[in-house]
Amino acid sequence: MGDPERPTPLPRGPLQGLADLNEVVSEHQAEIPTFVRGLIVGAFVGAAIAGSRLFRRWRRRSRRAPSDEGPGGA
Repeated sequence: MGDPERPTPLPRGPLQGLADLNEVVSEHQAEIPTFVRGLIVGAFVGAAIAGSRLFRRWRRRSRRAPSDEGPGGA
């Protein structure tokens, strides 16, 4: 197992990852071309939109009662 005296790290969320990315990009801003910074931002925006859509779809399905499903199941 692990060291009993060493605390278990807390799970990191996506916002912490964005904060870390922002820190790295700001430290190396002169070295990273504007195009690459734009790609990074675009990737995160796209991931946020896709994740939101998947979450809404999952939530909508989880709210359905089994009796609401048609004769073929889901």
